[in-house]
Amino acid sequence: GKREATERIRGMYEMPNFEEILGGHDEFSSTRLRVLDIFERHPDYLFRTTPEDLSQIRVWSTNPDAKALPQRASQGDGPLHIKSIKSSMKVRYKEGNIASLLIHHERFFGSHEAVKRARAALSKTA
Repeated sequence: GKREATERIRGMYEMPNFEEILGGHDEFSSTRLRVLDIFERHPDYLFRTTPEDLSQIRVWSTNPDAKALPQRASQGDGPLHIKSIKSSMKVRYKEGNIASLLIHHERFFGSHEAVKRARAALSKTA
């Protein structure tokens, strides 16, 4: 019911503690690896840190080899927590493992190859 949905949402959007941020938490370390793997396997996609994009990454984590972007995710899809995915993206960016690009005042993240492709496409439209 409504209470269960609230608990699921609360669990997905909890702030990470310092151990998670520093990589001392096994789930967070695993999530960082999975996020990087998804980004590198799909150089045609860029992601924001919006709940919608984080949910897509979450669903994609169930089948990282899938060629097409998964359909809109429900909150229960995928083994990763939204908070961990978002934190992982930020850590991977700071470590230089993924890149980002500002498009129309929005920050997008992806593999270095994805950002390179996006920059090339943007230069053709300019």
